[in-house]
Amino acid sequence: MIAGVFVYIWVFINVVPDYQTVTRAASSAIYNAQAFGSYAFLLLTVVLCLGPLARLDERFLPLVSNRRHFGVL
Repeated sequence: MIAGVFVYIWVFINVVPDYQTVTRAASSAIYNAQAFGSYAFLLLTVVLCLGPLARLDERFLPLVSNRRHFGVL
């Protein structure tokens, strides 16, 4: 899970600036804030979806017990 965090943030910081078209170049602090903010939103969405998914399918039940760890991450 931690490796996934680092890969997502590395890709966002190194690849996304090539595809963003803005009139003025953004600083690295802005890209860092965007990377961490987008990953926090993505992880929050996944963590909040685990409860309903566990009720629909039993394969998600082991992940529900680790939901707190995902939230701390």
